[in-house]
Amino acid sequence: MMGSLDPLGMPLSTEVWSGERADDGFYLPIIERIGHGLQTPGLWFVGDGKRRALDTRAYLAKHQDWYVSPLPLTGATAEALDAWITTGVTQGERGA
Repeated sequence: MMGSLDPLGMPLSTEVWSGERADDGFYLPIIERIGHGLQTPGLWFVGDGKRRALDTRAYLAKHQDWYVSPLPLTGATAEALDAWITTGVTQGERGA
């Protein structure tokens, strides 16, 4: 797991673990370390779907930071995806 400064790609924090453990519990420590080092609210964190855990999202919201991760293609998200894409394409074609 690595935290880097974009667009430079400069590493801010790196952790290496063996692969037999789930990585869910390792997100907050690296996010905390980066936040303490930069002392700047409004940071963007990008990660996989496991990084969307409620405690991780709550921590980021509390510290006025943001996150981006893929949406699951199940349930209501899967049902709404085609409509979202159609709306976005339509707005793009109109220049909205």
